[in-house]
Amino acid sequence: MNATFVGLELRRTFRDYVNVFFIAVLPAFFYLIFGASQSFATESAGNGNVAMYIMISMAAYGAVTATTGVGGTAAVERMQGWGRQLGLTPLTDASYVAMKATVALVVAAIPIGLIFVLGVFTGASGDSSAWILSAVAVLVGAAVFSVYGLVFGLAF
Repeated sequence: MNATFVGLELRRTFRDYVNVFFIAVLPAFFYLIFGASQSFATESAGNGNVAMYIMISMAAYGAVTATTGVGGTAAVERMQGWGRQLGLTPLTDASYVAMKATVALVVAAIPIGLIFVLGVFTGASGDSSAWILSAVAVLVGAAVFSVYGLVFGLAF
């Protein structure tokens, strides 16, 4: 993998404010509206409360949106001829997919972190193992959607 390419891709992704809004801000807003501010947020649900359940759900929504969005940009890049440009470099197709997947996972970690921090400050409660394992499960699940988005984005 090429760290320069990953850095440039991350910078390009975060410069698109509309994309960042749908990846991070909207799921965080949904958590605040549907989770933290509801009267039933403190009721027990599994190893935590309802606020934590909705927090995990909104983090998953943001992470999946992020990863499939990166896959979609790969399709647009290929359509615009960026793949031909990269074909002139020693970069292999496998390295390109690995770098795009890495970018997708880094971008997916943003809404997960933001929403979990909001959960800490707004009353989401649960076992410490539930916090850690749910964050890891959401990130691993987002990795599947990253590969899914890249495969179908590059196939079409």
